[in-house]
Amino acid sequence: MAVIAFSDKPGHSWVVAGWAYRQVLEDVMSHYPEEDDIVHVLAEKKAGDGLLAGFLEPPLTVRITSAIRRVAEGILWSYPVRHPRQAL
Repeated sequence: MAVIAFSDKPGHSWVVAGWAYRQVLEDVMSHYPEEDDIVHVLAEKKAGDGLLAGFLEPPLTVRITSAIRRVAEGILWSYPVRHPRQAL
């Protein structure tokens, strides 16, 4: 299990299997290779089991959480939307 805590507020964390956490961080790093500081932090955190955004500098926190959001939205929008009664 791994976690990304976007803030210290309850409900602002994403807890998932370790492979999903590592995949999202890899996807962000591959989408933003020119962002050296983001890539550095995510590569470091990928080896562990969590990213606590509250412990980063605020401007970097905003950039990392925005990058994660954009990548996650891209993943979600890449799958076709099906009607609930439609067969998988």
